[in-house]
Amino acid sequence: MVDEKKVVQEIIIFINQILLEDWVLSNSILENNDEYKEIVQQVFIKSHEMGNEENVPKYLCDTKIKGVETLNDVNKNLKIFKRIIKEIQNIRSKNFYKSQREKKQKIMEVIKKTILPHFRGNGFKGSFPNLRRLKDNQLNLLSFQFHRFGSSFTIEIANCPPEGIKTKMYTLPPEKCKPSNTGRQNMRVGRLIHGNDYWYVFESGIENPDIYNSIAKEIIESWEPMENWWKENPTT
Repeated sequence: MVDEKKVVQEIIIFINQILLEDWVLSNSILENNDEYKEIVQQVFIKSHEMGNEENVPKYLCDTKIKGVETLNDVNKNLKIFKRIIKEIQNIRSKNFYKSQREKKQKIMEVIKKTILPHFRGNGFKGSFPNLRRLKDNQLNLLSFQFHRFGSSFTIEIANCPPEGIKTKMYTLPPEKCKPSNTGRQNMRVGRLIHGNDYWYVFESGIENPDIYNSIAKEIIESWEPMENWWKENPTT
Protein backbone atom coordinates (compact mmCIF):
# COMPACT_ATOMS: atom_id res chain seq x y z
CA MET A 1 0.00 0.00 0.00
CA VAL A 2 1.40 3.36 -1.01
CA ASP A 3 1.74 5.99 1.70
CA GLU A 4 0.29 8.90 -0.24
CA LYS A 5 1.29 11.47 2.38
CA LYS A 6 4.92 10.38 2.16
CA VAL A 7 4.74 10.39 -1.64
CA VAL A 8 3.41 13.95 -1.65
CA GLN A 9 6.15 15.12 0.71
CA GLU A 10 8.86 13.60 -1.47
CA ILE A 11 7.43 15.17 -4.61
CA ILE A 12 7.02 18.60 -3.02
CA ILE A 13 10.59 18.45 -1.72
CA PHE A 14 11.74 17.51 -5.22
CA ILE A 15 9.85 20.40 -6.81
CA ASN A 16 11.10 22.95 -4.30
CA GLN A 17 14.70 21.83 -3.91
CA ILE A 18 15.57 20.55 -7.37
CA LEU A 19 13.47 22.47 -9.86
CA LEU A 20 13.46 25.83 -8.11
CA GLU A 21 17.13 25.71 -7.16
CA ASP A 22 18.40 24.50 -10.50
CA TRP A 23 15.67 24.96 -13.10
CA VAL A 24 18.17 25.39 -15.95
CA LEU A 25 19.89 22.10 -15.16
CA SER A 26 16.57 20.33 -14.67
CA ASN A 27 15.31 21.57 -18.02
CA SER A 28 18.50 20.53 -19.79
CA ILE A 29 18.06 16.99 -18.46
CA LEU A 30 14.35 16.88 -19.19
CA GLU A 31 14.78 18.24 -22.73
CA ASN A 32 15.64 14.81 -24.08
CA ASN A 33 13.24 12.92 -21.82
CA ASP A 34 9.73 13.64 -23.02
CA GLU A 35 8.11 11.28 -20.55
CA TYR A 36 9.87 13.06 -17.68
CA LYS A 37 9.41 16.53 -19.04
CA GLU A 38 5.65 16.45 -19.39
CA ILE A 39 4.90 15.15 -15.93
CA VAL A 40 7.45 17.38 -14.21
CA GLN A 41 6.22 20.53 -15.88
CA GLN A 42 2.57 19.66 -15.36
CA VAL A 43 3.01 18.78 -11.70
CA PHE A 44 5.19 21.82 -11.14
CA ILE A 45 2.49 24.10 -12.52
CA LYS A 46 -0.45 22.20 -11.09
CA SER A 47 0.92 21.97 -7.58
CA HIS A 48 1.15 25.76 -7.48
CA GLU A 49 -2.31 26.17 -9.01
CA MET A 50 -3.85 23.83 -6.47
CA GLY A 51 -2.02 25.26 -3.53
CA ASN A 52 -3.12 22.22 -1.53
CA GLU A 53 -0.73 19.28 -1.35
CA GLU A 54 -3.58 16.88 -0.61
CA ASN A 55 -4.81 17.32 -4.19
CA VAL A 56 -1.52 16.31 -5.76
CA PRO A 57 -1.84 12.48 -5.45
CA LYS A 58 -5.12 12.41 -7.36
CA TYR A 59 -3.66 14.68 -10.02
CA LEU A 60 -0.63 12.42 -10.37
CA CYS A 61 -2.84 9.38 -10.75
CA ASP A 62 -4.72 11.03 -13.61
CA THR A 63 -1.69 12.50 -15.39
CA LYS A 64 -0.83 11.09 -18.80
CA ILE A 65 2.78 11.02 -19.97
CA LYS A 66 3.68 11.16 -23.62
CA GLY A 67 4.17 7.66 -24.96
CA VAL A 68 2.95 6.08 -21.75
CA GLU A 69 -0.47 4.78 -20.77
CA THR A 70 -2.40 6.57 -18.04
CA LEU A 71 -0.72 5.92 -14.72
CA ASN A 72 -3.07 4.11 -12.42
CA ASP A 73 -1.35 4.70 -9.12
CA VAL A 74 0.87 7.21 -7.37
CA ASN A 75 3.69 4.75 -6.90
CA LYS A 76 4.42 4.55 -10.64
CA ASN A 77 4.70 8.32 -10.82
CA LEU A 78 6.91 8.34 -7.76
CA LYS A 79 9.32 5.93 -9.43
CA ILE A 80 9.59 8.29 -12.38
CA PHE A 81 10.28 11.20 -10.06
CA LYS A 82 12.92 9.22 -8.23
CA ARG A 83 14.66 8.49 -11.53
CA ILE A 84 14.64 12.20 -12.36
CA ILE A 85 15.89 13.11 -8.88
CA LYS A 86 18.77 10.63 -9.10
CA GLU A 87 19.82 11.83 -12.55
CA ILE A 88 19.72 15.50 -11.57
CA GLN A 89 21.52 14.91 -8.28
CA ASN A 90 24.28 12.95 -10.02
CA ILE A 91 24.87 15.77 -12.51
CA ARG A 92 24.69 18.44 -9.80
CA SER A 93 27.22 16.49 -7.77
CA LYS A 94 29.59 16.26 -10.76
CA ASN A 95 29.12 19.96 -11.50
CA PHE A 96 29.74 20.83 -7.85
CA TYR A 97 33.06 18.99 -7.68
CA LYS A 98 34.09 20.37 -11.06
CA SER A 99 33.34 23.89 -9.81
CA GLN A 100 35.27 23.23 -6.58
CA ARG A 101 38.30 22.03 -8.56
CA GLU A 102 38.21 25.06 -10.85
CA LYS A 103 38.05 27.49 -7.92
CA LYS A 104 40.83 25.64 -6.09
CA GLN A 105 43.00 25.86 -9.21
CA LYS A 106 42.38 29.60 -9.48
CA ILE A 107 43.27 30.36 -5.88
CA MET A 108 46.35 28.14 -6.15
CA GLU A 109 47.51 30.17 -9.15
CA VAL A 110 47.22 33.36 -7.10
CA ILE A 111 48.94 31.80 -4.09
CA LYS A 112 51.88 30.67 -6.22
CA LYS A 113 52.09 33.89 -8.22
CA THR A 114 51.51 36.48 -5.48
CA ILE A 115 51.38 35.19 -1.90
CA LEU A 116 54.23 32.65 -1.85
CA PRO A 117 56.74 35.05 -3.49
CA HIS A 118 55.93 37.58 -0.78
CA PHE A 119 56.53 35.03 1.98
CA ARG A 120 59.73 33.77 0.38
CA GLY A 121 60.91 37.33 -0.12
CA ASN A 122 60.70 37.69 3.65
CA GLY A 123 62.91 34.69 4.30
CA PHE A 124 60.54 31.73 4.34
CA LYS A 125 61.60 28.43 2.87
CA GLY A 126 60.02 25.02 2.43
CA SER A 127 57.41 23.38 0.25
CA PHE A 128 53.79 24.46 0.06
CA PRO A 129 51.70 24.28 2.21
CA ASN A 130 54.27 24.39 5.03
CA LEU A 131 56.91 27.13 5.23
CA ARG A 132 59.58 27.96 7.84
CA ARG A 133 62.01 30.76 8.65
CA LEU A 134 64.83 30.91 11.17
CA LYS A 135 64.81 34.34 12.83
CA ASP A 136 65.81 35.70 16.25
CA ASN A 137 66.90 32.24 17.41
CA GLN A 138 63.52 30.67 16.79
CA LEU A 139 61.79 28.94 13.93
CA ASN A 140 58.82 30.88 12.53
CA LEU A 141 56.23 28.46 11.14
CA LEU A 142 53.52 29.16 8.55
CA SER A 143 51.03 26.75 7.05
CA PHE A 144 48.10 26.91 4.60
CA GLN A 145 45.09 24.81 5.53
CA PHE A 146 42.24 24.25 3.06
CA HIS A 147 38.73 23.44 4.20
CA ARG A 148 37.83 19.88 3.35
CA PHE A 149 34.26 20.61 2.26
CA GLY A 150 34.30 24.18 1.02
CA SER A 151 36.09 26.81 -1.04
CA SER A 152 38.08 28.41 1.73
CA PHE A 153 41.41 28.25 3.48
CA THR A 154 43.17 29.65 6.49
CA ILE A 155 46.79 30.37 7.36
CA GLU A 156 48.24 29.28 10.68
CA ILE A 157 51.44 30.62 12.19
CA ALA A 158 53.52 29.56 15.20
CA ASN A 159 57.02 29.50 16.68
CA CYS A 160 59.16 26.59 17.76
CA PRO A 161 62.79 26.06 18.89
CA PRO A 162 65.34 26.22 16.05
CA GLU A 163 66.28 22.57 16.68
CA GLY A 164 62.69 21.43 16.17
CA ILE A 165 59.99 20.06 18.44
CA LYS A 166 60.55 17.40 21.08
CA THR A 167 57.79 15.89 23.20
CA LYS A 168 57.31 12.70 25.21
CA MET A 169 55.54 11.21 22.19
CA TYR A 170 57.75 12.25 19.29
CA THR A 171 60.64 14.35 18.00
CA LEU A 172 60.41 16.49 14.87
CA PRO A 173 63.40 18.00 13.07
CA PRO A 174 63.06 21.65 11.96
CA GLU A 175 62.15 20.78 8.36
CA LYS A 176 59.16 18.72 9.56
CA CYS A 177 57.67 21.23 12.00
CA LYS A 178 54.22 22.75 11.36
CA PRO A 179 52.04 25.11 13.42
CA SER A 180 49.67 22.23 14.21
CA ASN A 181 52.55 20.46 16.00
CA THR A 182 52.84 23.23 18.59
CA GLY A 183 49.59 22.44 20.37
CA ARG A 184 47.69 25.56 21.37
CA GLN A 185 50.66 27.82 20.74
CA ASN A 186 49.59 28.71 17.21
CA MET A 187 47.51 31.49 15.68
CA ARG A 188 45.34 31.84 12.60
CA VAL A 189 46.25 34.96 10.64
CA GLY A 190 42.62 35.93 10.14
CA ARG A 191 42.11 36.05 13.91
CA LEU A 192 44.87 38.66 14.21
CA ILE A 193 42.88 40.97 11.93
CA HIS A 194 39.25 40.03 12.51
CA GLY A 195 39.32 38.67 16.05
CA ASN A 196 37.58 35.39 15.18
CA ASP A 197 38.18 32.05 13.50
CA TYR A 198 38.49 33.68 10.09
CA TRP A 199 38.81 31.78 6.80
CA TYR A 200 39.56 33.23 3.36
CA VAL A 201 36.48 32.27 1.34
CA PHE A 202 36.57 32.05 -2.46
CA GLU A 203 33.20 30.31 -2.93
CA SER A 204 31.99 33.10 -5.21
CA GLY A 205 35.00 32.75 -7.51
CA ILE A 206 32.97 31.78 -10.59
CA GLU A 207 30.70 34.82 -10.37
CA ASN A 208 33.32 37.12 -8.84
CA PRO A 209 36.79 36.39 -10.29
CA ASP A 210 38.26 39.41 -8.47
CA ILE A 211 37.85 37.55 -5.17
CA TYR A 212 41.16 35.72 -5.66
CA ASN A 213 43.28 38.86 -5.95
CA SER A 214 41.30 40.46 -3.12
CA ILE A 215 42.25 37.57 -0.85
CA ALA A 216 45.91 37.84 -1.86
CA LYS A 217 45.88 41.57 -1.12
CA GLU A 218 44.29 40.98 2.29
CA ILE A 219 46.90 38.39 3.24
CA ILE A 220 49.84 40.53 2.15
CA GLU A 221 48.41 43.49 4.09
CA SER A 222 48.34 41.22 7.17
CA TRP A 223 52.11 40.80 7.05
CA GLU A 224 52.97 43.36 9.74
CA PRO A 225 50.58 41.83 12.32
CA MET A 226 52.06 38.42 11.50
CA GLU A 227 55.61 39.68 12.06
CA ASN A 228 54.52 41.28 15.35
CA TRP A 229 52.94 38.04 16.52
CA TRP A 230 56.09 35.98 15.82
CA LYS A 231 58.13 38.57 17.70
CA GLU A 232 55.77 38.89 20.67
CA ASN A 233 55.16 35.17 21.12
CA PRO A 234 58.59 33.55 21.42
CA THR A 235 58.80 29.81 21.81
CA THR A 236 58.94 28.59 25.39
